[in-house]
Amino acid sequence: MSYKGTSFNRIIKRFMIQGGDVVFDDGTGSVSIYGETFPDENLDTEHSVAGFVSMANRGKNTNGCQFLITTTGTPWLDNLHTVIGKVVEGQNIIHLVEHTPTDANDRPTKRVYIADSGIVPTPQAFYISDDPYE
Repeated sequence: MSYKGTSFNRIIKRFMIQGGDVVFDDGTGSVSIYGETFPDENLDTEHSVAGFVSMANRGKNTNGCQFLITTTGTPWLDNLHTVIGKVVEGQNIIHLVEHTPTDANDRPTKRVYIADSGIVPTPQAFYISDDPYE
C-alpha cells in the first residue's frame, strides 16, 4: 500500500485536509493491513495545534487507509481520532493545499495529490509534542 498518487479529496479551511484513499481515490474507500478497518488506538494525544496527522474515520473503530492533517487546533477531534504523526517541516505546503478552491461538498475543484511517499529514517525515537514550535 502506498499513498503515492493518491488525492486529497476533502479540504475544509481552518480545519483540515483529508486524503489517503488507496482503494478508490475519492474518499469512499477503506483498507488496512487488518482488513477493511481496524480499531481505535491511543486516543490520548490532543489535537491542540495545526499539523497533527490523524486517522480519518466514520466513527468508533472504523480506521482504514485515510488520514487527515489539521490546519489549526481541533479539540473536537480529541478522543475520536488517533493521532499518528505531526508535520515537522512543510506546514506551508499544508496551508497551500488548505486554500485550494473547493465545491459545496468540500471537494477540491482541481486535483491535489501526493506526488511521492516513503519512509524517512530517523536516528532516534520520535515523540509527538503539543508544542507548535517543536
